[in-house]
Amino acid sequence: MPPQADITISQAVVKRPLAGRTKTVAYFELKNNSSTIKTLRKIRSDIAGAIEIHTTLKSGATLRMQRLKELAVPALSSVTFSPGDKHLMLFRVGRLPMKLANLEFGFSDGSTYELEFVIEDY
Repeated sequence: MPPQADITISQAVVKRPLAGRTKTVAYFELKNNSSTIKTLRKIRSDIAGAIEIHTTLKSGATLRMQRLKELAVPALSSVTFSPGDKHLMLFRVGRLPMKLANLEFGFSDGSTYELEFVIEDY
């Protein structure tokens, strides 16, 4: 059996932008299977002009998004990207493939992982 990758994802979904829109979101669970912290610094894909890591902050009854420059994923742990919490924002999204898209995740140690996302309608 091949060794397990240091980084894996599950429940990986890119939402198809609403009609007339060029931005959308991606949700997933990112798992660090290694014995060291992995710090996510950049995400790129041919399907978007830019991809940013965001989190949602709550102040009283107000919710607002904040961009994160990086995100540390502790060793042997996972981080969930979900509605109302951490998520990826994809900007300048063009026509998406029918079912699947690849996003490349870049980490501070220089490692990169190409991860597959399912494309779903809202």
